[in-house]
Amino acid sequence: MPLTSKRVAKLVRHSPGRFHDGHGLYLQVVNRNSASWILRYVRAGKERMLGLGPTHTVGLAEARIRARAARLQLLDGIDPIEDRKAKKIAARVAAAKSMTFEQCAKGYYDQHASKWKSARTRAQFLTSLAQHAYPVFGSLPVAAIDTGLVLQVLEPMWAERTDLAQRVRTRIANVLDWASVRGYRSGDNPARWKGHLAEALPARPKSKTKHHPALPATPSFSSAGKGLAYRRWQCRRCCGGWGAATSPPTAFARVFGRGVMSRPVTRITSSNRRSPTLSLAPSSGLIAAATCSRNAAA
Repeated sequence: MPLTSKRVAKLVRHSPGRFHDGHGLYLQVVNRNSASWILRYVRAGKERMLGLGPTHTVGLAEARIRARAARLQLLDGIDPIEDRKAKKIAARVAAAKSMTFEQCAKGYYDQHASKWKSARTRAQFLTSLAQHAYPVFGSLPVAAIDTGLVLQVLEPMWAERTDLAQRVRTRIANVLDWASVRGYRSGDNPARWKGHLAEALPARPKSKTKHHPALPATPSFSSAGKGLAYRRWQCRRCCGGWGAATSPPTAFARVFGRGVMSRPVTRITSSNRRSPTLSLAPSSGLIAAATCSRNAAA
């Protein structure tokens, strides 16, 4: 006997059980607070129950419409329960693919920040993206990011701040690779450099840094250390090396400002050699002269 709306309301209030409406549609009552519609059918020799909704939301007429739609699926060879599961999975995948670039950047950061030893690198990763990338496509789905959007980020700062632009490009590429592995996007990485952005952006400008010219090959008196080495070489030509020290030679001298900071060191050598006597010129900060004690005695 088919159900009526009045009978359904009465059964829900007073009669727990399962009541048939026809063509596999049942009213299932657990208690007055829990009653729902189900469709009973057999698939591959197994009984299955498809839920059609609670009675407080789905009335008798709507339950019959839903039951008929499910029976039509069965006629087409589609299991309505499996079809419902597939739609839920597709909805979850679509929601995952709608993740924004900013969400993916934070996910990448959370997984990789512990591997970066430099606290400065960790701090600059999200800061640079928030300053340059987020205003352009931070709120967009990561699957929608293309080469044009990446160029909008890089081109304004490429000429004047090339190093920063390269770091931002690398970070964008890393986030997009992470999103591709996670299934949030597909296709090539629009931030890749070789064979892609390298052809779209101008060549990196040459460095404007000017280095000092190299020192001449001959010994020079422009530094106290090199002057000392030159005086040692002169002594070896004259005396054959350091001799017995009649006065401690100044072995290390360092120019500091306009004066000389020196540290006396007594060198232990054989007794048949004489040591040179070094004289310093504090006003100029350089070793002024070094005379061999043997020549001075002569």
